[in-house]
This record gives sequence, C-alpha cells and structure tokens, in this order.
Amino acid sequence: MSIDFSKIKSECQTSNGLIKKVRDNFLPNTIMMAEIAQKEFEETINSFANIDIALSSLLNIEYSIYLNKQNEINERFIEFADKISSSANYPNVRHVIDEFKKNIKTVSDPTVILTGINHIITSLADSNRQSRVSRSGSSLMHHISYLLQKRGFILGRDFQREYILTQGCKLDFFFPNIETFNYDPINCCAVACQTTSNDRFRLTFAQVPDRTRNRACTAIGSSNFGSLGDPSSLTNNKLDEARSNGIKFVIFDNAIDHRLRSSKTVMSYEEWFKELNDIKGFWASN
Repeated sequence: MSIDFSKIKSECQTSNGLIKKVRDNFLPNTIMMAEIAQKEFEETINSFANIDIALSSLLNIEYSIYLNKQNEINERFIEFADKISSSANYPNVRHVIDEFKKNIKTVSDPTVILTGINHIITSLADSNRQSRVSRSGSSLMHHISYLLQKRGFILGRDFQREYILTQGCKLDFFFPNIETFNYDPINCCAVACQTTSNDRFRLTFAQVPDRTRNRACTAIGSSNFGSLGDPSSLTNNKLDEARSNGIKFVIFDNAIDHRLRSSKTVMSYEEWFKELNDIKGFWASN
C-alpha cells in the first residue's frame, strides 16, 4: 500500500476526521474554553471598568490556554492517532503508523521512513491554522456576551445571540428584540463578529434595514492575529464601503489612529458599550 497524501489529508481533516476526533477528546470546545478564560480573568484581573482592556485580556488569556492545549495535542498527536485509527475508520493513517512501527526496528537511519508521518503532521499543521481562525471568531462573540452581562445587559431581553431578524442572514447579536425593531429600528443594533476585516459584513448586513445601527465587531488591535489584526487592514476602500452601507467597525481603542478616527466609521469597544447604554432607554423590553 503506497502513501497517498491526499487520502491521508482527507482522513485527517474532514468533519469526521481524525484531527477533529482527537480535538473533541482532548480540547475543550469554544464555549468551555471561553469559560475557562473568564474564570482565570476573574481570579487575576476582575476589572470591567474599561471594556477594551477587559476584552483584550480575555482574548489573550484564552489564546494562551488554547496554545498550551494545542501544543500538547501536537506533541502527542501520533500517539493519539495510533490509539484511535484502525483499518476500518482511517486505513491510510493506520497503514502509515504500522509501517513506521515495523520499520523503525530494522532500518539503520529512522529519518528515511518519516515520509508518511510527515504527511500526517503536515495535515495537522494545516488544520491548526484553520482552527485558530474559526475558533477566534466564536471566542470574540462569547467574550462580548460575557462583558455585556457584566455591564448589566440581560441576554434574551436586552440582546439576542445568533438571531435571524424576520428573514435572511443570521446576526451574531441583535439589540434588543424584534418588538422594538418593529416600531423603532433606529435605536436597535445589528452586529456581526468577524475577528479581522474580511468581507463577511457584506453578506451579513445585506438584508438588514438601513435605519438599524449596524456594527461589525472585530479583534483588530489584538496582538493575537499578527498582520490580520493591524489597523492598516481596514483600508480606505473598506472604510468607504462600510460608510456607504451604514456600518461601523468596532475595534480596540489602541488601534484607532488619526486616519481611522477621522473616517467616522470606527469606534472602540468602550464607545460601543456606551452607545448601547445610551439607547437602552428606548427599548421596548425595559
């Protein structure tokens, strides 16, 4: 049986693949990971006076926890794969590991038999990059929800999560509810969480009424995302497009330079929370 990298990749990276099975067994899901970070935040910092600082700290704590747990999986992945894979569920991975274990006893230079193992590790590395991006979006949403509640906003009354407004796209947050939207949309707020300044907001807000306050919450300004979190990623073209569609980006205060401030399409998290508090008095549920 020859080594086919495409088949190894398929066995490792699919929705029912080996990597997901290992992560499900050894890595907390996004909700649990956020809760672990929030518990550590309360035990160490426990200050909600500045939302930009609090949210940045939560993201940093969770990212550190995630990296530690991911590194443990990386170091032991072949061990885990050996325990989980069989000729029935992951035959190519099983073959690679069996061949390595058999040949390691006979070859004089073990490096010559690492090709198959390297294919498995390469699949894991590719998947790790994708996982970090997808998890970071969920992480941002969980921590915003947590901070909103710490500032006195009630989930299910003052704001909704993963909400479809009458029809169309699902919004990550909506403030406060459909009842208020029906008679006072200008004092409602529709939100998408998009970690970096990609083009997802175009789809998310395509069917949202113009009079609703539309916000795109990002992690721009966080050190966790390298160049993707740099304020320069909000190009003038993106700012112009956001302005024409009635959207404001919410980013960390430390990332708001003169260019972004003068665009009037960017606000900090503390400014956004203040805005929500200011319009709270108009909401039908209060």
